[in-house]
Amino acid sequence: MIVGLPMLDFSGIQVPGSSGRESGPGESHAFPGVRADEEDPRFIRDMFLANPNQLALLKQNNPRLADALLSGNLGKAQKLHTDLLEVVDWYL
Repeated sequence: MIVGLPMLDFSGIQVPGSSGRESGPGESHAFPGVRADEEDPRFIRDMFLANPNQLALLKQNNPRLADALLSGNLGKAQKLHTDLLEVVDWYL
């Protein structure tokens, strides 16, 4: 504790994904309660366009996928996304 500073209580802050509620089958983690085909490149593009912070992270972490989504080349975006999912599945 630093002398002169008030104690801060962070117990009331809810952390996304920690509410204990699990997403149901087919529900999007980005849009809780919304059922969508997460393999659909249009859905993925719209999800990132609706959340500028996530889009900025995508541009930083996967610029090829971000460019494909933003350029409208959904075929290329779908291929990159599928390849990424295969890599993730391999590690799990």
